[in-house]
Amino acid sequence: MKRNNVIKFIRKRMWKFTGFLICCLAILFSCKSADEEEKVKDLPSLFPDYVNVSVPYNIAPLNFLLKDFYGQIEVRLSSSSSDYTFIGNEGKIRFPQNEWAELLNKEKGGVITVNVKAQKDGKWIVYPSFKWEIKAEAIDDYVIYSKEVPGNVPNLNKSLMRREMSSFSEKEIHMEQPFFYAKFPDKVSFRGKERGNLGAYVMDSAFVSYISVFPDRRRENIGSYSSVLLVDFNNKQYKVLPDSISSDGDISFVDLSFDSRKLFYCVSSGSVNPDSLLSLKYSLMSRDFNPADLSVSEKSDTVVNLPAVSVSYPSSSPDGNYIAYSVSAFGASSEWHDDSDMRLMNLHTGKIDSLQIVNSANKADIVRGWSSNGRWLMFSSKRDDGFYERIYFSYIDSTGMAHKPFMLPLLDASYYNNMMEIFGEPVMREKSSS
Repeated sequence: MKRNNVIKFIRKRMWKFTGFLICCLAILFSCKSADEEEKVKDLPSLFPDYVNVSVPYNIAPLNFLLKDFYGQIEVRLSSSSSDYTFIGNEGKIRFPQNEWAELLNKEKGGVITVNVKAQKDGKWIVYPSFKWEIKAEAIDDYVIYSKEVPGNVPNLNKSLMRREMSSFSEKEIHMEQPFFYAKFPDKVSFRGKERGNLGAYVMDSAFVSYISVFPDRRRENIGSYSSVLLVDFNNKQYKVLPDSISSDGDISFVDLSFDSRKLFYCVSSGSVNPDSLLSLKYSLMSRDFNPADLSVSEKSDTVVNLPAVSVSYPSSSPDGNYIAYSVSAFGASSEWHDDSDMRLMNLHTGKIDSLQIVNSANKADIVRGWSSNGRWLMFSSKRDDGFYERIYFSYIDSTGMAHKPFMLPLLDASYYNNMMEIFGEPVMREKSSS
């Protein structure tokens, strides 16, 4: 009897001890679980930098990597109607194409909140959230660019590529030489723009490359004896403009307005020679253009003429309201000048936007063109490593305000760190255009 009582007593005590132990373990594990997540104040450092950017709803997934991190990461994309969580390894995230397209179409015109967590030393580092604004204005279907080795080595391993903007599909394409190319065998360069069935080009009889003594301005390419060629592709007609258009200096770039009524061109302030290279400035001019007979007005208008800068790479917007261009301290080869920045001018008011949110600090930024709806400005930039050009896009809203740009997405974000090529002279195209 006494023995049974002892057993009951021991069992009772053991149950109490077990309960106590369970409670302690529960508290311990709950504390440990809480300790597994550490919130930090700084936003995550991403490559490419997709923090708080505006993107079109038909863009490819914004795959990225977490800088200086090689473990598992978790990315949560949430909105008022959706919630997706994705897991990545080696510090990289790849969003599934179908789920990504579904999400962006659903959130067209809205905002997606991005939450990033990274596992390190047995705990999760939780970063502050950031936003992606999903714009309802689409970007063009394709971007066409050359892949080439940078430097003064023309056509070395150069290929022409067409990339789908909504996916990562890329294919090499081949373009026939235009019909007028053989008409001018003494011309070494054709630089220009096409607008529908019309084209405007700068032709050079000589092409000189100067190497600068300044480390941030390594090279200057100058075309000599330049002239302007206007082309009607439908009728296979062309016209070389009179020398009067370039009598004051070298012509470096041309651009046609989208309505084909204006010809924009950059002309130097004087003759080109090595002794005056640092003082060589280009102004942006315009002339009325008649597409019916490929003629221009005798009178020229000054668009941009600032003593402190030299203008290059002009590109007018489809709605005719703006013209974007690059500026540098001198010369026309702004892609080789670390001080090169972009500007956006209102053609109606003359107001110039310095595009501070778009330009990089002390790295070349070069205007490349507009989407067909005039909402996406494309440019090349060397901001990432100072040497290789990457393709970027900035949203320009209906008031002309520019938004933080984003880099052309790639399937594997680390590809940018390993490639040895530049994306040269990109242009955007719709599926309907040739």
